[in-house]
Amino acid sequence: TLLERFEAGRVDIADLRTRIGVDDDTWASLGLNLMGPQQLIATVGDFAFIMDQDVSNAIALIDSPVMRSRVSLLYDVCREECGLARAMLNTLGAEEARQPLPEAEGEAEARDAYGSLTKRAKMSVYVDPIDDATFPLLTPLGFNDMIAKTKAVFACGLSHIEHLYTIYKDKFWSFIVEADETMRASRISQFWPAGDKTKWGEAFRRAATDFSFWAAEVDRRVFQVKQEETSGTMSRNDSDSPNQGGKSRASGSGKRAEHQFCFAYQSGSPGHAGETCPNGRKHLCMKCKRSHPLPRGNRECTAQASSSQEQSADGKSRSGVLSTALLPPASHVKFAEIRNGIERIVQPFLDDLSDVGKSPLPESMVDAVRDEIIKVCDGLPSAKDLLNCHSPLRGGLWKLLIDSAADWDTDIPDWLSGEGAPIGVLQSISPKNVFPVDDSDSPDPDTICLWELPGSVGPGTRSPMCDDEFLNYKSAEDRPEETMRLLRAEEAQGFCDIFQSREELVEALQSERFVVSRLALAPKPGGKFRLICDGTASGLNDVVRCSEKVRLPRISDAIEDALDLAGCDGSFDNLEYLSVDFRSAFKLVAVNKAEWCCQVCRFGKFYIKFNCLMFGTKSSPLVFCRVSACACRLAQLLYSSSMLRINCYIDDPIILVRADSPRVRKLRMLTVLSFWAAMGIVFSHEKCQRGSSVKWTGALFSLGRDALTISIPEDKIEAMGELGSSLLSQPARVDLKPLRKFCGKVCWASNIVPYLNAYLAPLWRRVGIASGCGRGSADLGSSRDSLKWLCYFFARAKLRCAAPGSNHCLSRSFRLSCRKPPRVSIVVDASTSGIGGVLFWGRGESATPVAYFGDALSKEDLQRFGGTLGSSSFQSCWELMAIVVALKLWQRRLLDCSAVAVFTDSLVSLRVAMKQKSRSESLNWLASRLALMCALDLRLLELRYKHIAGVDNMLADSLSRLQEGYAVPPGLASAVRVRCPPRGDEFWAL
Repeated sequence: TLLERFEAGRVDIADLRTRIGVDDDTWASLGLNLMGPQQLIATVGDFAFIMDQDVSNAIALIDSPVMRSRVSLLYDVCREECGLARAMLNTLGAEEARQPLPEAEGEAEARDAYGSLTKRAKMSVYVDPIDDATFPLLTPLGFNDMIAKTKAVFACGLSHIEHLYTIYKDKFWSFIVEADETMRASRISQFWPAGDKTKWGEAFRRAATDFSFWAAEVDRRVFQVKQEETSGTMSRNDSDSPNQGGKSRASGSGKRAEHQFCFAYQSGSPGHAGETCPNGRKHLCMKCKRSHPLPRGNRECTAQASSSQEQSADGKSRSGVLSTALLPPASHVKFAEIRNGIERIVQPFLDDLSDVGKSPLPESMVDAVRDEIIKVCDGLPSAKDLLNCHSPLRGGLWKLLIDSAADWDTDIPDWLSGEGAPIGVLQSISPKNVFPVDDSDSPDPDTICLWELPGSVGPGTRSPMCDDEFLNYKSAEDRPEETMRLLRAEEAQGFCDIFQSREELVEALQSERFVVSRLALAPKPGGKFRLICDGTASGLNDVVRCSEKVRLPRISDAIEDALDLAGCDGSFDNLEYLSVDFRSAFKLVAVNKAEWCCQVCRFGKFYIKFNCLMFGTKSSPLVFCRVSACACRLAQLLYSSSMLRINCYIDDPIILVRADSPRVRKLRMLTVLSFWAAMGIVFSHEKCQRGSSVKWTGALFSLGRDALTISIPEDKIEAMGELGSSLLSQPARVDLKPLRKFCGKVCWASNIVPYLNAYLAPLWRRVGIASGCGRGSADLGSSRDSLKWLCYFFARAKLRCAAPGSNHCLSRSFRLSCRKPPRVSIVVDASTSGIGGVLFWGRGESATPVAYFGDALSKEDLQRFGGTLGSSSFQSCWELMAIVVALKLWQRRLLDCSAVAVFTDSLVSLRVAMKQKSRSESLNWLASRLALMCALDLRLLELRYKHIAGVDNMLADSLSRLQEGYAVPPGLASAVRVRCPPRGDEFWAL
């Protein structure tokens, strides 16, 4: 019995340990990992009954291979003493290893039919060679990691299929399916590396994103069918077909010839080498969208793609997990080795470092981590030296790590160990396929001369920016002591140099030409200030060339990471957050000496030359975000996606760690921090947060047992309300700068309450119109109503924050169940005389109707919307009103943030409900009520609108016609009928 096995294990383990040869130091370290600092493994049973996975994890932390094998042997000996089966591979006997698995049902007959072939061998006849020998099973963590990598590979094809379906819908779905089957059956083999059939995932990704294939297999066929439909029975090859508009069209295509790529140009066919195509098509490379010599085309072109889709922009910039999944497998193996070495170094410091991130790491530990990185990456000892006196980042180590990871951003080591980083004025910032390429706002270098800017100074000239009357912004001039203190602090850290005169500056620059920017002080929390160098007023930003657009992680990305990790265990209990802040941020990156002439400011009689990135230069966020994104990618490589996730918003990373033991979570946090510290990154320890509740990007993340709750602090709600009220108090036109600021804050809040976007879109439109005209104010016009609704929303949210014990409407909970199909469904319909709806509990076929309503259109309805009874002109209005009435009736029966599916057979009402806008005044009025009602009620935050065919919507249709003599359907016999209250002013009041 189990009790007898337990009693057999109540024997002192010391004798067995001595006989097998496990030394005291190893045993103490093992006990510390398995039992904690205050307990020891005293008996055979204590060791035998520990889960084999926990023992394996502890054994992996032992340095000596011999000691690892002896501890494994001791573990299985103890298990045998207690009557348990062996668990370790190194103690498994040969006979046991060859023991066949029990035959499945029907396998004996198959074996008789095919001789001695096993199922796996039979499959290899038809698929590819598969080893029929035994193999170790994947661990749960390894399995989850494999799933994440597989999802990342298939996401490329899935997104393309979804895009095609969005365009062509059900009508041409067969074309999409056929093309997908062709791609998997034959096309994918063309993308396998020569002689290497193991990189199937890479081959699939490249085949799934081959634009020319999908264009030929889907787009062309669709265009041919559409052309045949529009031309009746006329053949598409008929040369007498009319040529509309006098412009030629390519045969079998709906696009004009001048809008098509020339396929002959891609291969360099005779007559298609110049800039002009004899057939009127575009002579541009299909991959990079540029004209250049061979090789060209999706597969052959070696240039970087210019479209965000080809760059996988979302994967490489916003999500560190998806980015590392695109790196070669060898880099994951290498960084796992680095992780194991760092964990061995960090482990002795675990007990001493009680406050992770809130106190500096021991320099001896950080230096040992640097040595470990150099050893694993086969680097030279000099790699850990500081190579740029103006930056604490160690470029030699960055180069070792980037080369080992095969990372894309190979320019960063040159920025950190060479002359410094470019800022896009005199030296270009070359894109590295990290962020989407976007040079739409980059200036033409031939149209603007740097030395003709308002802040430029040349030989023998005295610009207004440099005369004796030069003044900085009022915020800096009014606080001269504070401004000078900040400048001296920057100088002490090597971030800038201060000169007493212009002559000293010219001597340092080795040039009499430079651009002077004005200084300003921006307030920070705690009464502090940040130095801002305004490159816009000096004209510097007009000549900065930024060829990439920064993509930063969103709150939704951090939410998805939490749901992914919690899904591994079924709860949020094993998760813990760590939020740190990179100190000095932009100042960590030194600027190339050739660009120093653009890094000059003046305060009083002093000239200041900044050696690092300035706050206020247009390119500074791009350069720094490439560095910080690379640091997070490298740190993410240390652990699999099921152990740890990292998101970094500029200089503010948030780390989510998953482990059963708090000690293991602490170890992983310190491993990442020491890894970053070894690279030279400095932390703001006073801003560090650790635990189940942290603040990141202004939002509060709180981990509970069953849900992750995201909320906006009350002070931010109050600030948005006050800013909106101040805009509303202005007359017809409002100042553009505070309006843009208000829109940005509301846009950030819409990460939690997406219904705010319904009122935000008209305001953004007004901002865009005013900016395009170069005006400093905007005419709100009809958008003033949207501003009123937002002010009303924030006022209500503030009142709910003040109510004791209540969750305010800017707080949202995410449960694991939110990824499952909704358990609650509402089906509605409307006729020309009434509305009806049914509430279902359950999923799919097992859904049961529990309540329903059916009500006739009242006089108040007809007067409010100007409709006529029996007329179909207002059908869409009644359909949308049915949705609003159903939610009002049953919202009290829903849980906070629970997923609710809303079905209707009206495509118009579905579109208006999802987009929250329409050209119809009546529909807009209902949409605004719906949006604000959902935004103010946590129970309505997860509405999922779906279409149902009219022939399948018989229950709700009958209910909407009860006043016409229809009967309640028999299927609703067990459901409860709910009476609708009068829809007067009180009903529509919020």
